[in-house]
Amino acid sequence: MIIEKYDWQFDIDIQKTRLIYKSRLDNIINRSKQLPELTNFLNELGIDIGKPDRYDSDFSHVTYTCIGNAVSENGYEIDMYGKNKYLSIIVYSEDDIVRLEIFGMR
Repeated sequence: MIIEKYDWQFDIDIQKTRLIYKSRLDNIINRSKQLPELTNFLNELGIDIGKPDRYDSDFSHVTYTCIGNAVSENGYEIDMYGKNKYLSIIVYSEDDIVRLEIFGMR
């Protein structure tokens, strides 16, 4: 599925990505405390915000993965603002894997 957001074009296999997160049992991150824009964005990519791949103990650095590719002509990150928060999402796309590293979730 092609998703165009934040000057990026994501070509993501939503079903395969959802399978990754469905198999994880623990909900580590409280969805209700996160920016709705971030939660909705990750959900569109098939990612369950509550079940990250990796995270720091204070959630200042959280990593998610989805199956597919991402391309942008304008850079390598996405910035989000709200609830007195600033989030920076660094996007890496390689070998049909997209990794999203989010800084500032706390």
